[in-house]
Amino acid sequence: MSPVSKPPSYGALSPLYLGCFAETEGKGGRYFVPWGREVPGSLDPRLRDGEWEEQADRLDRWVEEQVGKWERGGK
Repeated sequence: MSPVSKPPSYGALSPLYLGCFAETEGKGGRYFVPWGREVPGSLDPRLRDGEWEEQADRLDRWVEEQVGKWERGGK
């Protein structure tokens, strides 16, 4: 293996970090690169005045609906 490449298991580090650690709370709308490093100034400039919060809430509702279907045994 070359010194630049990492094993496939490293691919899960950023999502795990972002989903599990309290210090990442409120970082929605930003971009992160391996391994959990935030890209400076990466908040989407098109989303101003709390619009990103509205989009995040809408995504959360959609995900809950989709997961709820499977939890109830439906499709």
